[in-house]
Amino acid sequence: RAGRALTRPGGRRAGPASLPFRRRTCTLVAAVAWMLVPVAGVALLFFLVLPGVGAFLARARWRVFRNALHAVSRWPTANTRREPPSPGTGEPDGFVGFHRFFGSLEALQGDDRIWLSGAAGSVAVDLRGVSVYLLPAVEGDGGARVDEELSSVPWNRIFALSEGTTLLVGGALYREEGRSVFKPRDGTPPLALIYDCPRSAIMRRAIRGGRHVNEYWNTFTLPSLVTGSFILAVLAWILMGRPDARIPAAVALAAAVGPLAPFLPPAFPLYFLYRLSWRRGRRLRAERDLANLPLRWFPALPRGVDRFVTLLPDLEPYAMLRGTLVDSRTLDVDGLVVRLPEGSILASGGEVWTFGAWHEEDGGVALAEPEDPLAELSVAAGDPRERAARCSTGARRALAASAALIGLAIAVNLLLVLYVAARIIG
Repeated sequence: RAGRALTRPGGRRAGPASLPFRRRTCTLVAAVAWMLVPVAGVALLFFLVLPGVGAFLARARWRVFRNALHAVSRWPTANTRREPPSPGTGEPDGFVGFHRFFGSLEALQGDDRIWLSGAAGSVAVDLRGVSVYLLPAVEGDGGARVDEELSSVPWNRIFALSEGTTLLVGGALYREEGRSVFKPRDGTPPLALIYDCPRSAIMRRAIRGGRHVNEYWNTFTLPSLVTGSFILAVLAWILMGRPDARIPAAVALAAAVGPLAPFLPPAFPLYFLYRLSWRRGRRLRAERDLANLPLRWFPALPRGVDRFVTLLPDLEPYAMLRGTLVDSRTLDVDGLVVRLPEGSILASGGEVWTFGAWHEEDGGVALAEPEDPLAELSVAAGDPRERAARCSTGARRALAASAALIGLAIAVNLLLVLYVAARIIG
């Protein structure tokens, strides 16, 4: 009769937990869960953890490059024709200081030393263990895009360089037998940058392009994805031989196809939206760094100041001015009239921040393009610190949107792949 309690022999009741089929169901669920553990572990390790480690390393490597370039821009230019002896040694040889040098390739000496010649003389550069950075030609006329990633090649993998190749080097400068040599110091090698663009464009283009196009796709990614997919396919093949492991086998097979999921229909349009969002985040991070670029000359700039003049490494006066743009070439800085270079396109009447070489003329003061090629002439509306903060916030939002889009694309397509795999396995 419905609702009648079950009894054991002897009159004792049997509760629902003691039903044999329920015990078997609990045992089967536990077995399936345990078989899913290695599948999930392999997928997380090879599809997320290892590429993620490579992503952090790639981002850190380019951050080190940008910091090194900032440091090089703050060092004086080596003038080998009047380089003084090392301080306190009384000897012509020894450590001179940290310097930079623009020059063209003159000769190769041995396997790891090159000679550069320039307007300030000639120097040697020891490149053993150094990665040489390559800055492509300026955009336009078949050149590189403005945001194209720089390339980095270990010196021992560069087999030929043509005479006259232009380089920027910076680091510890030594005197050896009366000759100037850039060498490593305290484990820090010299920075070597081959460029094929105007010197005045090096800093902005290197800061913009000195970052990974997509950190997830790094040297770890392809081997990791291939290895993970192979291991998951083998697990799926092993599990298909067990009648109680059909579900884990289908999950393992679907996970093996996981790296291809973003490119499969119907969710593949989300992949292109993800790429657009990721590029926007990369561009905003570059704009943040470029907005902060002139501020490196004024590390202790107080808020509210209208005028600040400092000296560049080669003792050229360099100014920060905050005022109101009267017309396309005139800036009013609290009563001081400053002439700006031609080409300003900002609207008159707004607050303008300008950075450039400070020139005092008979008719007043003017800002000009610095003679130092690693210093900037910048005319921008508003506080660059606020603009950098807005770019940083926008970059974080673009990163979050990218993660959501690629995650949704993978989730939708993996569900369909899982359904197909379950039908194939039966």
